[in-house]
Amino acid sequence: MKLSIITPSYNQGRFIEETIRSILNQTYCDYEYIIIDGGSTDNTLEIIKKYEGDKRLRWISEKDKGQTNAINKGINISKGEILAWLNSDDIYDNKYVFERIVSEFRSDANLDLVYGKCLYIDEKGNVTGEFRSKEFNLNRHLNYDPGIIPQASAFFSRRIYYKVGQLDESLNYSMDYDLWTKIAKAGKVKYVPIIFSRFRKHGKCKTVEFVNKSRLETLRIARKHGALYLSPMYLEMVLNRFIERFPRIKIIVKKLMGR
Repeated sequence: MKLSIITPSYNQGRFIEETIRSILNQTYCDYEYIIIDGGSTDNTLEIIKKYEGDKRLRWISEKDKGQTNAINKGINISKGEILAWLNSDDIYDNKYVFERIVSEFRSDANLDLVYGKCLYIDEKGNVTGEFRSKEFNLNRHLNYDPGIIPQASAFFSRRIYYKVGQLDESLNYSMDYDLWTKIAKAGKVKYVPIIFSRFRKHGKCKTVEFVNKSRLETLRIARKHGALYLSPMYLEMVLNRFIERFPRIKIIVKKLMGR
């Protein structure tokens, strides 16, 4: 089975080499790696060109309509049966990830989405935490916890991508959440409790820099797919916004809880 890995890129020269190496060092060889660069002005292209000798890698650098558009563009020119995207500041955890993913898809022809665990790392690559991934449940995914599926650790079939449609380019932050929801409603999802990737949290990370906008977009998507209007996820978001505005409340709550 062939994999197609897409990396949307724009001015991430300080991180993208580590991303590239985490893919090209995989022990499973039947894959293609496509970098869709949005016209970077830093040293990104210089780094990409260092790896042009690897026949599995191809790249494009031109202005695009943003990250979601770049991912769709990459998928639409790819040929693999299994698809994924890895952002230009994230990395795969180890060199056996592709082998494990292919074995999962080979073992069950009905699988449409396979995902695993994900670690958080900082700018220097130090592990700072773990994504709260868990066994998939659609009700929990829509109403309680949008963080069940870590994007960097998710792989999906081309079959289901064609069935549910490409990523929604009107979305800026939670296009992955929207895609996972559509796949879950139309196909089969499997959780593998193994670390597949490392997600880099830093000041210029889009979901970190615009966290409140990301939360609101996720909430709108959840409601579009049938979530309760006053879901626990919504109430938690309201509480977080309140605590952010009045930080002393957080201290009082911790004292009351004995933390």
